[in-house]
Amino acid sequence: EGLQKSSTFWTTRPNNYENLGSLILCNSITGAASLFRRKLLNFVVPLPKRMVEGYHDHWIACVALALGKIKYVNRPLYDYVQHSGNVVGHYAPTKKSFLADVKEFFKYLRHFRERVRTDFLRWQDDYLVQLLRLKLLSRALLLRCDPYLTRRKRKDIRRIVLMDESVLSSVWLAIRGLKNVGRITETLGKENRLCGALFWRRMQAVKSWLKIGTFINETKPSAVPQEQPLNAPKTNTAEQFTVLNSSSIELIKEKVAPLKLHIATAAPRRVNLLIPTIELQYFFGGYISKFNLARRLAEVGFNIRIIVVDYCEYLPELWKRQVQSFQGLESLFDSVEMTYAFDRTVPLVVSKEDVFIATTWWTAHIAHRAAMDLGRARFLYLIQEYEPFTFSMGTFAAVARQTYEFPHFALFSTDFLRDYFSENKLGVFAGGYTTGLRDSTWFQNAITDVGEIRAENLSARSPKKLLLYARPEEHAARNMFEMAIIALGEAIDAAVFRGEWKFNGIGTVGPETTVNLSNGVSMRLLPRKSQKEYARLLRGHDLGLSLMYTPHPSLVPIEMASAGMLVVTNTFANKTADKMAAISPNIIAVKPTIEDLKLGLKSAAQDIEDFDRRARGSNVQWPTSWETSFSSEITDKLKEFIEAARLSCS
Repeated sequence: EGLQKSSTFWTTRPNNYENLGSLILCNSITGAASLFRRKLLNFVVPLPKRMVEGYHDHWIACVALALGKIKYVNRPLYDYVQHSGNVVGHYAPTKKSFLADVKEFFKYLRHFRERVRTDFLRWQDDYLVQLLRLKLLSRALLLRCDPYLTRRKRKDIRRIVLMDESVLSSVWLAIRGLKNVGRITETLGKENRLCGALFWRRMQAVKSWLKIGTFINETKPSAVPQEQPLNAPKTNTAEQFTVLNSSSIELIKEKVAPLKLHIATAAPRRVNLLIPTIELQYFFGGYISKFNLARRLAEVGFNIRIIVVDYCEYLPELWKRQVQSFQGLESLFDSVEMTYAFDRTVPLVVSKEDVFIATTWWTAHIAHRAAMDLGRARFLYLIQEYEPFTFSMGTFAAVARQTYEFPHFALFSTDFLRDYFSENKLGVFAGGYTTGLRDSTWFQNAITDVGEIRAENLSARSPKKLLLYARPEEHAARNMFEMAIIALGEAIDAAVFRGEWKFNGIGTVGPETTVNLSNGVSMRLLPRKSQKEYARLLRGHDLGLSLMYTPHPSLVPIEMASAGMLVVTNTFANKTADKMAAISPNIIAVKPTIEDLKLGLKSAAQDIEDFDRRARGSNVQWPTSWETSFSSEITDKLKEFIEAARLSCS
């Protein structure tokens, strides 16, 4: 009853199987109705990882048309039943006229403010879900098929690849959209939606340039805590957040807002790594650890998806190019996918067996809720700091500390941090040492490899140089910049540094500047360096000063020691002088007081010409490769947890 029969699928929409640009923008070829030659498989497989609503038949059709021709048999060959509740299937759009479009335009003007706000949300989704997916598909086509493409087809593909980068490509898309006015086309008006997506993208760039909008750079209202967390982002940063016209109450609620999960039977099983955002200006050791963890888990067979959860200007192509410049991460995004989930109203497609990894306190809140929504108890928690220490005592510190009470498996950055949790019965160690060992493992973050250090090379330097790990930004308060500057000034006044010395600082995210130390002696704060430039800078200094008022040993003093420097750092709880010296005898750890730092600097300056000692101490007991950091022993333990977590929900 009520059934209707049709002799063709193409009752309302033109069938496209000849124009490659149109086919990429909107698929018109279903896999169940297709046959292709065996040799096409050489270009089709492996299938690119699916992004949201991309399907295999679209990819196969695009590869086929890119390499040759597609033929259409214009007669019924099989039955296709369309139910009223089908999620996908036959699309029968309402026929529109030019007059209807004009009426719709004036209706739009009457409700302009509300409609623009709605459109901006839709265009954002279109950019992140549709436009970027089509760019990825087109880029994959170029990589697979480029030598065999005709000039016209290569041009069509490149136009889509460059949609949001080239003015000519944007104009090409807009012209196609204008041709759609008043009629139903083979692409179902996809060009107009993509033009809206491009407009949204351009507006984000304008807002960033003008520093307007919800988030704004370098603005700190009084409602935001005085000490900022290690990895909490503001606009385009990975370590600090500030918000305009939003109280800290709303900020916390926004940070920990749960993901909206859509469980799909056909979705692949993924391990989801939650990160705040990516900003190379703030790309320090913590983020390098996160990405190398993703890489190593992908290498042992897991489908890894990096999920960006904080507001940012989502620039995946730029991020990929920049991240891949770091040693060990060159091929990261060949095996790892990435998605943007700041808008919690947009469903995130998951399988019932997905597992989540938290990397900061607020992503731990998100991972905990996601694990519960999937019916399992625990998530994997990458713990790289005791994060309550990054705040003044208050709500932020409390909600950060709460995360260690969530059921989880802990992956600690260094045994120093693990031992701090154990000694204070925190997190997985709350139930005792045996339980904590069972439910955790630890690794040593790989340090920058500076190469072999020889005594004769150290002795040839003149003048002597001191390098400070200088983090003057408020969010890096645990690096005690003020104490370091005061101690250096008093050491200079006490004639600790004999002969000619130069003083440099590295670590600031700001531009190059100078800081007065004492009696006309100043320090140059150097801008951020590439990994190779940083290694070269380390090799060119004699004495290091690097502080961290937390239990984590910090990688910088270890890197300084590996470069043949004598390094002054501070103790904290179980981070003792003996434990730091066990890493390298070049490390001199003292109490975090101005007087003790002066004594440490004096001791280092007196021994600065013991070049043999410095060369021997450069052989630090610490890994310089991530393969060693995330050894098979550690990845096996993580694999065991992930597989057990998946079984717990089945």
